[in-house]
Amino acid sequence: MLEEKSALDKAYRRRITKTKGGGGYGKPQPGGPANGSGFVILRTTKIKTLGNMGASLQHTFRERETPNADDARRTQNQVVIGPENSQEVLDAWKANAPEKVRKNAVVGIEYLVTGSPDAMARMSRSEQDEYFAKSINWLKTRHGAENILSAVIHRDETTPHLTAMVMPKDARGKLNARHFLGGSQKLSKMQSDFAERVGKSHGLIRGVQGSKATHQRVKSYYAALNRAETETIQVPARQKGGMMGRGGESAEEYRQRISSTVNAVVRGAADRTNALIEELRRQADQDEALLRALKSERDLAREDAGHIKQMGTTIYAVERLLNAFERETKPIEQEALATVVEAITSLKVKPAEEVQRDISQRLMNLGYREISDRKADQADQHRDELRQAPPQRNDPGRSR
Repeated sequence: MLEEKSALDKAYRRRITKTKGGGGYGKPQPGGPANGSGFVILRTTKIKTLGNMGASLQHTFRERETPNADDARRTQNQVVIGPENSQEVLDAWKANAPEKVRKNAVVGIEYLVTGSPDAMARMSRSEQDEYFAKSINWLKTRHGAENILSAVIHRDETTPHLTAMVMPKDARGKLNARHFLGGSQKLSKMQSDFAERVGKSHGLIRGVQGSKATHQRVKSYYAALNRAETETIQVPARQKGGMMGRGGESAEEYRQRISSTVNAVVRGAADRTNALIEELRRQADQDEALLRALKSERDLAREDAGHIKQMGTTIYAVERLLNAFERETKPIEQEALATVVEAITSLKVKPAEEVQRDISQRLMNLGYREISDRKADQADQHRDELRQAPPQRNDPGRSR
């Protein structure tokens, strides 16, 4: 369970008093993390439709097959904020959404928070919880606690990470993702702020500012992988040392240095492959959500087209029937006129208002009356019949 803020602050104070030799993280060096350190990882994805949001949430709550997750560790996942299923999160979005939402508005921002795999692996469970708790507080400060729809910690994948779904409301209560993510300067400032406020106390530093290595497109990942196939590993030369071999490397030292070089190349290839898989998975989720949305829109369009066709056919039939009624020289029965009214009221798609007014006027000219009016006339007629009926005579056998 995530620790409270006061407990987190105490843990932070204990951490910064440690020395490097006592398990602290040490001071990061420029150009990359120092020994025992790592990088913060903060990624954002704009969610443009509720269909896309539903697909992303289904992945978050493991309501769909997740190949890169370990089923045996699924119980270690933790819902920190919000409901425990995708539909209830969508319901929460609808309940808190502004009254007016632009058609092209970004409906949500998905945040993914983690760190370098090695750095996350070095953290204890409580240290990871502390890191994620501070990340959630950072999100609350940035967006407001009421706009954090969901926050889930995943421990069933290779590296623990936090996934949060946020409604991007600005101070006016409008959906305004541009206010939070608009432009490279805002994104860069966001990364720096997160690294300073959240990552720094855990020995995690910001990536190289302005680097183009992050958030590459799938095409870029393919290019990187293709280059890796043709790259060769540059084996370093053994340091022979000076006279009599003094200062040179031993066979074991040379073997370890070659091993480190090869491992670095292999890790780089593995990172590129994992990044490609993750990007392809997310793209597949978005494509699947878009496909479902398009199918739904297609079905609705077909249904609307059927209703419109039915309306046109009905209006044509009503027009012919009214023309026939108007040619009659004797009054038209109310039941026949009511048939026209029932045909119009049963339509799923109503004709234009001027068409409806024209039909109503023509029915009134033909003597049509509403059901309530006809019932009132029938009641009056029944009373008149009772008044005009001759009085009944008493039975002479009963009167004395």
